[in-house]
Amino acid sequence: MSSSGPNFDKLNATNYSTWAGEMQAWLQASGLWRLVKGELLKPEIPSPTTQATFDSREAWNAKADKAAGWLYLMVEPDQRVHFTDRDDPVKMWTDLRAVHLQRRPGTRFNAYDDLFNIRKAEDESLQSLINRVEESMKQIQNLRPDDIDLKGLDEELASMALIRALPTEEYSSFISSLLLKDKLDKAAVHQAFVTEDTQRRRRAIDLPSSSSALSAASRGLKTAKSTDPCGWCHKTGHTEAKCWRKDKDRLKAQEDTQNAPPRSKRRGNRANKAQEDSDGSPAPPASGEASRVTEFAGNASTSSPSTPIASPTSPASSPPLQLDADFHWIADTGATSHMTPHRHWFKKYTPCCIPIRLADNSVIYSAGMGSVVFQPVMGGKMAGAVEFSRVLHVPDLWSNLLSCLYLTRNKGFNISISSHSMAFRLKGETLFTASIDSTNSAVLNGTTIASETAFSISTLPADLSLWHRCFAHHNYADVKKMIQQELVTELKIDSSAQPDAVCEPCLAGKMHSLPFLPSANHNRSPLELVHSDLHGPLPVPTHNGYKYWMTFIDDSTCF
Repeated sequence: MSSSGPNFDKLNATNYSTWAGEMQAWLQASGLWRLVKGELLKPEIPSPTTQATFDSREAWNAKADKAAGWLYLMVEPDQRVHFTDRDDPVKMWTDLRAVHLQRRPGTRFNAYDDLFNIRKAEDESLQSLINRVEESMKQIQNLRPDDIDLKGLDEELASMALIRALPTEEYSSFISSLLLKDKLDKAAVHQAFVTEDTQRRRRAIDLPSSSSALSAASRGLKTAKSTDPCGWCHKTGHTEAKCWRKDKDRLKAQEDTQNAPPRSKRRGNRANKAQEDSDGSPAPPASGEASRVTEFAGNASTSSPSTPIASPTSPASSPPLQLDADFHWIADTGATSHMTPHRHWFKKYTPCCIPIRLADNSVIYSAGMGSVVFQPVMGGKMAGAVEFSRVLHVPDLWSNLLSCLYLTRNKGFNISISSHSMAFRLKGETLFTASIDSTNSAVLNGTTIASETAFSISTLPADLSLWHRCFAHHNYADVKKMIQQELVTELKIDSSAQPDAVCEPCLAGKMHSLPFLPSANHNRSPLELVHSDLHGPLPVPTHNGYKYWMTFIDDSTCF
């Protein structure tokens, strides 16, 4: 029997899984585990009592006292409140297990969520990754009810998949109410989803009538002039919505924007900081009102020195593809909002007009706001895609700015900066990185996934002629072959109309090519002679920013 006490960490609020295994091993080594587990029962004293029976009972009491004492000592003070009987080691062990292993759907959902979110760290070995997965799986097994079967497990996993698919910000209250249930079966979750959907549609219908009633009631009240100061000019007697000074400042800001001198350089003449009003109104003059500016954007430059600055009434008139703008993201510690001039990058988009004041006192305007999907590259391999939310679409910008402070303060990111790189971590996992170049600019490693929209397929009949044009005017025979042999998926023909025998783009393209006379001599072995052709620079780059393409044709095989 062990004579020394345990030498591992005491039980706290987070280490029960490790502590329980180590404590059980020490109790087994000390010959106390069967008693704590409840298998070694307390001997009963028969009548008449013998000395052997009395000694056996005293020995059991001594073991129980020892086990209870060590259990109490190996628990942190804030965890001792869970003991209901300090003299009964069986009850003490059961109380701790009931508190830290609550076999409820909510705790199992969190355990499954932790399991599915496990990712290998950069400096972590594969064996360490296996150990973390096994530890997480052991935690899930401890949280399962004893009577669970395969059917119940399938229903619980389906329910957890439904809950996990909900947007956390929008459905946080609904998710919390589901996880508080004692039983999370599939039928109950389906019924809760249907009820929640019905209530949301009902609230959406009732909202306009409620707003109208409130506005009607407010119009019927005859109140005296407000004594609260205006939020713009700080004078009493009116509100900010009716402030004439604010309207005057807005007009003055627009005049300053139109009369601003053009910038001579596009890349070199960047404004160090730009100011953006969060309420959508132009920033007030610097004299006395500079404290109202709540957001800043660093390294901002206009798309072209000759491009006129957009007015607030027509910010969305810019083309969806900015050919002269940069295609790389710059990590900027002075920016408080993500900004990009590329409309075709947005996955979700909402029009909004927000004035942005540059450091030279000029003002440009955003056209909208939405989310952009970024594909990181780490270690030469593509990592999981990341979606940047609250990205401002600013057509007059030249750069794509990623706000470091917005990620740290609002999204919980931890950013580490070294001499040559930056790492963006969330909950200990590195999601993407940035390389610092010779100009001290941090460029994100990866590419932006552009939003794909099939405009033609939604407005024109899907016939052979349309697919011929979609495939860059490929010949009809190969297009028919792809359809008949099902070489590609989702290629459907909705119309049996025969294509026009004359395709003007095809004819125009062939008119520019000179005839090539057949050669009498060809190489017999592959790769003896390879014909190549380099074309570029192209006026329109690809989504990844490339402007050149090259062809290689083998003289022997014509491949």
